[in-house]
Amino acid sequence: MDPRGRWEARYVKNAFQRDSSWELESILGPSEFKENPFPKSREQTLGVDLIVMAADGLASMNESQVRWISDFVEELGGGLILIDSGRDAKQDSEAKLDSTGKNKVDWLPVQYTEETAPLPVSGLKLEEAAIEQRAFAFEQDAAANRQLWEAFPAPRIARRVKPAPGSEVMVSGKSESGNYPMIVSRRSGQGRVVYLSNDETWRWRYNVADLYHQRFWNQLGQWTMQPPFAIENDYVALDSGDRTYEFGRDIMLRAKLRDTDRAALSKARAIAVIERDGQRIDSVPLSEDVEGSGIYSSLAKGLEPGRYQVRIEVPGLPSEALDMKTEFLIHPPQDIEREILAANRPLLARNS
Repeated sequence: MDPRGRWEARYVKNAFQRDSSWELESILGPSEFKENPFPKSREQTLGVDLIVMAADGLASMNESQVRWISDFVEELGGGLILIDSGRDAKQDSEAKLDSTGKNKVDWLPVQYTEETAPLPVSGLKLEEAAIEQRAFAFEQDAAANRQLWEAFPAPRIARRVKPAPGSEVMVSGKSESGNYPMIVSRRSGQGRVVYLSNDETWRWRYNVADLYHQRFWNQLGQWTMQPPFAIENDYVALDSGDRTYEFGRDIMLRAKLRDTDRAALSKARAIAVIERDGQRIDSVPLSEDVEGSGIYSSLAKGLEPGRYQVRIEVPGLPSEALDMKTEFLIHPPQDIEREILAANRPLLARNS
C-alpha cells in the first residue's frame, strides 16, 4: 500500500508477485488509495498475514483504520512493514503517530526526531541483533554476510529516527555524524512491526536484478508475519510444521492461545500431547515465545518413523476448544542397512 505509488512500492510488489507462494493484493497510487481504502473494517484484516505500506499511508488513516491496524498486529498476530522516505517533507500527522493526536499508537519501532533534514547515508551495517535472523541472511558465514550488507548500494538519504523502547535495530546506516537506524523491528502483542527509514532497496537490483532484492523481501515478509497455523478456532491455533519429515528431524510445535475476550492468553501451562495410533507417546511443555504474546512453541525430538497426531492441553480452556489435532508423518531412513553399517565401525573394519 502506497498512496503515491513510489518506485520502491512497485518493485516490492513485483518481488512478492514473482513468488507463487504469496497471494497478493496491492493498492498503489492516489486513485487506487482513494477508491479502495484498506482496511474498511476490522473483519477485512482477518485472514491477512502481512501488510506492507508506506509510512505516510498509515499517517493518513482515520482513527478507526489505525485501531484496526493495531488490532491486526497486537491481537491477530499479523506482520506490518512500514516503509518511510527521507525525500518527503515530514507530515504533522506522521510526526504525531508516536506521541499525540488522533492516530496515536504505541507499537511503532521508532520515534521521530525534531531534526527534519534528510539523512545522507554512505553505507549499511548489519547489527548483532540481525546476525541469527533468517530475514537478513544471504550468506551462511556471518562474516561474509556482514561484508555483503556493507557492499549493498546505500540509500542516498533516509528519515532521521531513533529506536523506540523495546525495539531492535537490525540494520544501521553510516553517516558522518554516526550510525542511524535503517531497519528496526519491534514485537507488539502477538505480532511484529518492522520499520525501514528509506525507500531505496530497489537500488540493490543494480547489475544483479532480483538476486538480492526479491530474496530480501520474501525473507523479511516471512520473518515479519506469523507463520500460518494448520488449524484454529476462537481459543486455540495449533501447528506442527510440515506434513512430512525425514527421520531424525526435530518437529516444531506451535500454539496461539486466547482467552474468552479473544485477548492473548499469557503465562498458560500448555502441553503438546503427541499420539500414535490413539496412544499417548510424549508430552512436550510449550513455552511462551514473548511474555504477553500468547504464542507458545517447543521442539519434539527423537520420534521414530510413523504417523503422529498432536493435540494440546491447557487448563482453564473449554474442552471443546481443545478438541483439535494436527498430523504429520516421519519417513523411515532411506537405507536402513546403510544406517546400521554406518554406525557399526567394528563390522566395517572387519569387512574392509
